[in-house]
Amino acid sequence: MKKIIQYAGLSLVMLLVFSCKKQELAVASPPEIVNVTIEMSTVKDTLEFLKDGKVIAKSPSDQGSFTLEAKVYVSGEHEKIQIRKKGATEILATRYIRSNAYQQTIKCYYDGLNAYGNSVLLKIKGYAKTDVLELLIDGTVVGSGTNKEFPAGLSIGVNDGVDREIQIRKQGDPKVLYHKKLTSTEAVQKLNFYYEPGQLLDNIDIALPVNMENALFSASFTSTLDIFSGPADLVVHKGKGNITLFPPTTIRIQLPANGAFSQSVELPPPGAGESYSYKLVKRGTLIDLAYNTKDEFMPMRPESGFTTLPFVAGGCAIVVMTDSKVVTKTGPSTVKGTRINLEATDIAQYFK
Repeated sequence: MKKIIQYAGLSLVMLLVFSCKKQELAVASPPEIVNVTIEMSTVKDTLEFLKDGKVIAKSPSDQGSFTLEAKVYVSGEHEKIQIRKKGATEILATRYIRSNAYQQTIKCYYDGLNAYGNSVLLKIKGYAKTDVLELLIDGTVVGSGTNKEFPAGLSIGVNDGVDREIQIRKQGDPKVLYHKKLTSTEAVQKLNFYYEPGQLLDNIDIALPVNMENALFSASFTSTLDIFSGPADLVVHKGKGNITLFPPTTIRIQLPANGAFSQSVELPPPGAGESYSYKLVKRGTLIDLAYNTKDEFMPMRPESGFTTLPFVAGGCAIVVMTDSKVVTKTGPSTVKGTRINLEATDIAQYFK
């Protein structure tokens, strides 16, 4: 009986031993070495990537986009990679490497101040009738411009799930004219706007002509010249060749004296081989310039106050106009004299 008990006890011990060994073999060993790809962009400065206080990778000293490679030993579930500017002790950001995948990628976009997990492209199309406008992200100026001379696009750093704020203000004035959220989920976003003193619009209702063979047209005008003697009208001309020889049509557009937009007019197709132009004239007249030219160097050039009027069937033009003056006192008679130029920008493009 004693032997039977001994055999039973021995069998139980052997069963436990083999069971333990079988369980140990069933557990997969976690990878100890992880191959890390670092995708990064920097506008300036060299960045260092550290693990346990030791540099494992660093970016080139020039600005641009780079891909770095590093092998990282992971002893637990994860290890942290810290990012700092070379020569600094402040940690800009932290990334984590898991132990359950051999190949992993971390991202870093550095804008000179902060390190972000990604970036978005902000496409900009704006028009400022006057003044210099500043573009800000979270209160920091990232660009500026006037008229239509704004940055075409800006790369903005973002972190997942965290929105940033776009702001626009007049240079030298702390008052914010415009706010817009920049989300972290869209790789490409747009900023379209039109500014004139007192208002900034990011949307204008683009109307269409009733007859889609026609084109809709409205305009605003602000003079920069001290010889302007408004109020003024636009008289539409139509013809071929030299626009100064186009005969006038019966279409007249009254320009508000305060620089607001005129009422829209619907222009029919100009006809085969013909095109439109318009001339700025004194209110109610047909050919008189809306300027006091008594003290100007004569003659007044015939192209003064004229500009072309592009026609797009089914389209809408919302034109912002201003003026400039060119005085030529030397050269042949075909160029001597004073010329008033109209400078026109169709802002409908900013709201389509």
